[in-house]
Parts: sequence; C-alpha cells; structure tokens
Amino acid sequence: MLHFMAGLRRRLVRAGPELVPCIAVLIAVASAQAADLLTFLRMVDQVGPRAEANPIIALAAGAGHILPLVAVKIALVVLVTSAFALVVRHRKAFGSAVATLAVLAGLLGAFSNLTALRG
Repeated sequence: MLHFMAGLRRRLVRAGPELVPCIAVLIAVASAQAADLLTFLRMVDQVGPRAEANPIIALAAGAGHILPLVAVKIALVVLVTSAFALVVRHRKAFGSAVATLAVLAGLLGAFSNLTALRG
C-alpha cells in the first residue's frame, strides 16, 4: 500500500500544472450543482415537488426518490470533470464549453428553485 501511495504522489507532483484546471473545474461544477441541489431540497420541502420545472425530476421527487437524485448529481459532477480532463488537452475550447455549460446549468437550476421559493 505504501508503494502505491508513493507512486501516486510522484505522479501527482509530475502532473501538478495539468491538474490545476481540472481541480478548478471540479470545484466550479461541484459548487454550482450543489447550489442547485440544496435549493431544490429546500424548494421541495417548502413548496412541494410540483414547483420543479423538470417533470421527470418532479415525478421522482414526488415519489420520494431523493437519494437517487443526489446520486445523479454526484455522477454528473464526476462525469463532467472527467470529460473535461480527457478533452481539454486536445480541444481546449470544447472542454471549456462542457465545463461552462455544467456550471451554468447548476446556477440556472438554483436560480429557478429560488424563484419558486419566493413564490
């Protein structure tokens, strides 16, 4: 186990400058999606699932399937960050567009949820 950890540390140190954009994307996407999720949970608690604009999500929340929705959010963050890490080396504009869209989607969702909460 120690040998594995030492090898991982060496790889991380060597790849340091390449990891900075990936870490930034991870933080940005995770923050935006967390804002969407937290405002969604508050909205469902106070207004009910009928206030959700996405009918599929509203149906799942109405049936009490909140945990799978949280798992999908986490999977989305991992997927977008992974896609960015794979694509950004060769197609910076495309990788940046994917990350930007994921952040905007999270922020738009949070805004929508806050609007529904204000009533």
